[in-house]
Amino acid sequence: MGVGGISRELNRLGIKPRRGRMWKGNTIHNILTNPIYAGFVSW
Repeated sequence: MGVGGISRELNRLGIKPRRGRMWKGNTIHNILTNPIYAGFVSW
């Protein structure tokens, strides 16, 4: 499943993003490739 499929499934399940709109594939991509969310950054 790609980022588009993930965003469609989240929207179908009624899981809303922080700002309350709909999920988009680009948003999922940004989350998955963010080094902080991926655990590559520490302090």
